[in-house]
Amino acid sequence: LFERGIMIKGSGALERLAEADHVVFDKTGTLTKGAPDLADRGAIDPELLGIAAAMAAHSRHPYAQAIAAEGRAREARTVVLTDLVEQAGAGLEGRMGDVVYRLGRPDWTHTGDTGPGVALSANGRHLCSFRFRDELRPGAREAVAALVAKGLSVEILSGDHQEAVQRVAASLNLPWRAAVSPAEKVAHIAALTARGARVLMVGDGLNDAPALAAAHVSMATASAADV
Repeated sequence: LFERGIMIKGSGALERLAEADHVVFDKTGTLTKGAPDLADRGAIDPELLGIAAAMAAHSRHPYAQAIAAEGRAREARTVVLTDLVEQAGAGLEGRMGDVVYRLGRPDWTHTGDTGPGVALSANGRHLCSFRFRDELRPGAREAVAALVAKGLSVEILSGDHQEAVQRVAASLNLPWRAAVSPAEKVAHIAALTARGARVLMVGDGLNDAPALAAAHVSMATASAADV
């Protein structure tokens, strides 16, 4: 297994894996490639891109990495923000003088927007939005089909926006829930467990860490976030 790039943590992992009967997939970087491409790069103001890229450089989230890469590609002006913090499942917050910037889920960065993608705000005022394209990971359809054929229940539980999650779920013919926070993922797994399910959680090692720990057995894709 190690020669195939698979690391096992805990001697009981394989036994628990054999017992799993319900699979919960995260979406970004798990069922998808996790290398999203900016869909509206030409529409982003260079100054705002510089601010967003400076914040995004401090996160391992695939969307943040895409923004940071675009900033480098366009040689956006470097800015310095202080008090940078990342809130799991929401986004990044930083300060420049008296202005507090937020980069992340639109419903977290400012009031009144629940649209797709990532938004940048200043003191709660919307500045711009970033939209992404992220293709299915090779083998995702075959993996899901194999699990279903073995009689396992399979679903998608994602923190991403409804539009993006629904598109992937439709292509895989799976039930889904979108805009789910890390805490809500844990609660959902706990509810499944209480009903007798033995849950296999498949996600990334960043926002999904609590859900991975809560499941009967779990897998983290190494390409989604650093172990």
